Amino acid sequence: MFADFTFNGVGNDEYGVICVAFDAQVKNNYSGQKTELKTEISGNGREFEIYDQKYSEPMSFNFQIVNKDLSDISPEQERYISKWLCHRGEYSWMFLQEPRYADIYIKANISNPQIIVVAGVCGLEYTVTTSAATCFSDEHDESVVLTQDDNSFELYLFNDDECCIHPNLEITFAESGDFQLKNEAENSDYFLEIKGVTAGETITIEEDLFISSSIESHDVWNDFNKNWFRLYDDKNVITANLACTINLKYRETRRLVVY
Repeated sequence: MFADFTFNGVGNDEYGVICVAFDAQVKNNYSGQKTELKTEISGNGREFEIYDQKYSEPMSFNFQIVNKDLSDISPEQERYISKWLCHRGEYSWMFLQEPRYADIYIKANISNPQIIVVAGVCGLEYTVTTSAATCFSDEHDESVVLTQDDNSFELYLFNDDECCIHPNLEITFAESGDFQLKNEAENSDYFLEIKGVTAGETITIEEDLFISSSIESHDVWNDFNKNWFRLYDDKNVITANLACTINLKYRETRRLVVY
């Protein structure tokens, strides 16, 4: 059980509270990365083959807070704490300040505040619902300058999940032309291509699959081949055909159950 946390850049110390487990004497089972396994009988009629196993729900858990001096949380405190934590319709980054969760972040929506009174101490309980079935690493921020003579670099990822990662990319070009960005972890016929880039132009590609150009007149969407750039677990060898500066920001997945 974690005691301290940061949510949306603000730590629990700012409000004089700490996380506790009112039900610590009760054995609890916590889960994460819940999947739905789908199978069908094989052609030989003896085994069931897996044809799908997607995550079925985001990770969620409850946590409880009390004042560090064990005084009751006042109505005014309750208002300020809920204003800090509860933002309907959006996620914020949450970091749990506990050795078990080193380098672990979750994108969380906190909701459903409840008053809990145990042994005369008035505290609060909240429900955390995450944006994914997994946790995430701290953000990696990598920048590299590529030239015609030195046009590739390597990235090594430690990704717990069997999935690709779409990084946030910012590419500033030192020369004009039709740009191609390749990752050797992909099939040879899959690469990102943007036609008609200009020296000094910056292309921004966001992890939620949005692309834009610093030059308003460049219709970058129609000049883009719609092959979004991806990173994979282990070794990635990345090559560009034009001189440019590339900044990549990404988070790896972490399979860890939070409680």
